[in-house]
Amino acid sequence: MKRMVSKDKILKRLQEHWNFLLQQGYDEDHILGIFVYGSVNYGYANENSDIDTKAIILPTFEQFCLNPQMISIEYHIDEEHIEIKDIRLMRDMWMKQNINFIEILYTDYFIINEKYKELFDKYFIQNREAIAHYDKQKTLKSISGQLLHTLHQEPTDNKKLYNASRLYTFLKDYFNEKSYAECLQPKDESLWELKYGESALSKDAEAKLVRALELEQLTNELVNKYAEVQSPRHDEATAALNEGVMEILKASFRPEINASTITKKEFFSNLTTTETKAYYAIISQIHDKGNITISDMVEKTSISRPVYANLLSKLKQYDVAKVVNRGSGGTDIEITQIELKNEAIDFT
Repeated sequence: MKRMVSKDKILKRLQEHWNFLLQQGYDEDHILGIFVYGSVNYGYANENSDIDTKAIILPTFEQFCLNPQMISIEYHIDEEHIEIKDIRLMRDMWMKQNINFIEILYTDYFIINEKYKELFDKYFIQNREAIAHYDKQKTLKSISGQLLHTLHQEPTDNKKLYNASRLYTFLKDYFNEKSYAECLQPKDESLWELKYGESALSKDAEAKLVRALELEQLTNELVNKYAEVQSPRHDEATAALNEGVMEILKASFRPEINASTITKKEFFSNLTTTETKAYYAIISQIHDKGNITISDMVEKTSISRPVYANLLSKLKQYDVAKVVNRGSGGTDIEITQIELKNEAIDFT
C-alpha cells in the first residue's frame, strides 16, 4: 500500500529552500519562483523521499547589461538539491525538452513572486503543452538517452530500474498523444512496488536483468519509430518562451530604470471603493508585513475573491508592496511604499 509523502512536508521543505536562497544573498525581487521537481511530481515519493527544487532567478539591469555570465548553480542541503537558473538559461533548458525542467510547469508545489505570477501564467503555464511539445525529436532523444544511461549504470538496482521503466512509460504515453501531465504521472502501482522493493521482480536480480534488456530493446524501437516525428507546435512554443522571458525581464527592470514612487494619494486614486476596503482589511490583519489566505479574507469580510486578486495585482503594479504567492501556503505581503508602510505599522 502506498505511503505517499505528506503535503505538509513538501510545503515545509519548499519554504526552507526559499529561505536558503535568501540566506545566500539572492534578492527576493529577483527570485521569480522556486518549484519542486522529481518523484513528488510523478506520484512515487514517500516520507523518506528528498524534496528537490529548481529556482528561476532574474538578473538585475546592471547584470543584464554588463555581465554576460548567467547564473547556473546547484546547492545541496541534507542530500536535497536546489538548482538555480537564470531565466534565460531556463528558457534554453525548456527548449532542450529535459523532463526535469519541463515538469516544473506542471508541479502543484511552488512559491512564485506575485510580481511576476500573471506574466508567468500567461506565457508559460497557459502555453505549457506547446512548450512540452516544442521539439518532439529532442524529447525523444533527451528522455531515451536518460533512460538508457540509467539502465547501463546498474540494471539490478530497484530505483534505477523503476526510473527507466517510468521513463519508458512516459515516452509511450507522450507519443500516444496523452497530455504531458498524464505522461508525468502514469499511476502504475507496479512501479511503486519496484522502486520500494515490494514486488517479486524487485527481489529477483535475474528477472531484473531480463527486464532491463527488454526495456533497452523497446526503447530503441521507439527511437527508430519516431525518428522523423514532426513538431507542429514548435513556432507557438518559441513565441511563448521568447515573449515570456522578455516581458518578465522588462517587468523586473522597470522599477530599477524608473525609480519614481507613487504617492499614497495616487495609489488610492487607482483603487475602487471595494478594493480600498479590501486593502484595509488586509493591513488590519498583517499591518505592514505578513501572510494572508484569500479564501480566509473572503470569508471574514464578504469581499469577493476577484476584488482581492485585483488589489494584489495593483499592489505589485504600482510597486507599493512585495507580494509573494506561496501556492497553498497563502500570500506574503510586505508594504514598502513609505507613507503606506508607516500607516500600516500604526494601523489599529
